[in-house]
Amino acid sequence: MDVEATRAIRWAEVGASRTMRERREKRFEIRPDWLAADTTYGNAENLGWLVEKRGIIPFIAVIDKSDRNDADVLHDIFRDYALEALADPDAVLVIDGEPVKQRIQ
Repeated sequence: MDVEATRAIRWAEVGASRTMRERREKRFEIRPDWLAADTTYGNAENLGWLVEKRGIIPFIAVIDKSDRNDADVLHDIFRDYALEALADPDAVLVIDGEPVKQRIQ
């Protein structure tokens, strides 16, 4: 019913899914009672939005990060930021003052 192109980054996909659900509701007046998805969409922010803001019952595996330490979380934040920046063909990653361009495969 709808398509929203994104990079393969979790937060971008979650945002696109919200955009598509909202557009579908406006265009076709179709609002699901429940939603099934994989763990990409199982973060607390998205689950809260589905249940509290939209009244949708989620059948989504929850991403469990309870055993992670702060270093792991910071690593993921940096990785997502670096992947987004490197998706830009003009972006340059600088490590120890030297420009480095990596190809993401």
